[in-house]
Amino acid sequence: MSRKILMNYNNRYRSSFLFNTLMTMLKVCIFIFFYWVCSISLTFFNRHLFRDYKFPLSITALHMAIKFIFAALIRWFLYKFCFCSYCTTLCGRHQNNDRERVNLTWPILWRKIAPTGITASLDISLSNWSLQYITISLYIMCKSTVIIYILIFGIIFGLERFVILFLI
Repeated sequence: MSRKILMNYNNRYRSSFLFNTLMTMLKVCIFIFFYWVCSISLTFFNRHLFRDYKFPLSITALHMAIKFIFAALIRWFLYKFCFCSYCTTLCGRHQNNDRERVNLTWPILWRKIAPTGITASLDISLSNWSLQYITISLYIMCKSTVIIYILIFGIIFGLERFVILFLI
């Protein structure tokens, strides 16, 4: 009798595990599809925009300034009116009472955060500028090789270990 109960429990556990795995895979596929649609549509929108407007670097600079302002506002809002982790309403309690808020000094900002921001903005602005001169298919093909360059520079700067299995 106990063997039959154990088998039922195992089958139920396996089916729920399989269902959860399939639901997770479905969510991941939906997110990938949504990212792909947004990326392709943004590429075509930028191509159409920069065909008529000849100043892609100014648009990118304005875009980065707006992102900076929104990030600062969101950071201030979350610090001032933090959502509690137990509810979805504003309750005035801070989420991490045991830790103090991270304060970034200017030397840390310039040494550690600014290089990442500058290279990201250069990537976006030069990509937008390139849409005036090359086709979309070449643009997408060049952008898809970015992962290879990230891996190479990660190995050069010691962020990744070089393992021969990477080449397989």
